[in-house]
Amino acid sequence: MDIRRYMYSPVQNLAVWVAAWLAEVEPTDSLLGAFRDIGGSHEVVGGGELTDLLRMMRAYGVSHRRRSLAATGETPSTWFELPLVSLLMAGPGQAPVTPASAEGAVIARALVQGDLGGLAVHGIGQSLYLVPEEKDGAMVWSVFETKDAPRGVAPLLPGDADHALAESTRNAALQIDAAGYRFPDSTRIDPLLTVGTLTDYYDLPGVPETTPVRATQLFARADRVSAIIETLLDRVGDHSLDPYLLPLWAHIRNARIAGVDYAAREWFKRAGRNQ
Repeated sequence: MDIRRYMYSPVQNLAVWVAAWLAEVEPTDSLLGAFRDIGGSHEVVGGGELTDLLRMMRAYGVSHRRRSLAATGETPSTWFELPLVSLLMAGPGQAPVTPASAEGAVIARALVQGDLGGLAVHGIGQSLYLVPEEKDGAMVWSVFETKDAPRGVAPLLPGDADHALAESTRNAALQIDAAGYRFPDSTRIDPLLTVGTLTDYYDLPGVPETTPVRATQLFARADRVSAIIETLLDRVGDHSLDPYLLPLWAHIRNARIAGVDYAAREWFKRAGRNQ
């Protein structure tokens, strides 16, 4: 079983770049570079290139929301009702946050069957869901547009997500230590010290320099715990630690989702204050 798909999504950093771009914090050239660095070449199901994907997302940017608010006469509070961009991840015991509709079920199925996660770009009264799949060295995006509101549990606040991941990691480490598990060479397992070069995989490539520190801290903790889990399972070579490690997967996903949500909201708040 490929456990990495349940703990990590390359779409995480793309979602951060998209949020910064839609909030008019980062230029288009930087976003294009990030897409190419993270996913290589990009295509859209049914025909289309990366520029077409950006054009579809651009319609959900801050400029569009300003025009929508002006046209509807809604209160400024509407500006903050949805984040600009959401990271979509799913795993055992955790369904992806998608609309409660037939189309939402199609989106959820695509996310569950895929290995890369996805992202949603929200406007006022409608959302754009983008779910990638790797094919022949390219990242091919399925695009779904819906007016149905997303359903599911809202992302955690950064502090809550960080605390939950830190506590669950410590508890798992204490339980493994108390059980006296050892590696095949008979050395005692110390989960908090067992981490190798896998962190290099999770660290690259990066997010915009303007990304809020609390978001990058969440990503860093999620990366480290993911690397610890992969290293442990690789060295142990069996599933004896699964009862202790599998519950961490949801906390890792929640931390990544919360980090993207926080970064998007912070950039969007600044854009809202400048409207």
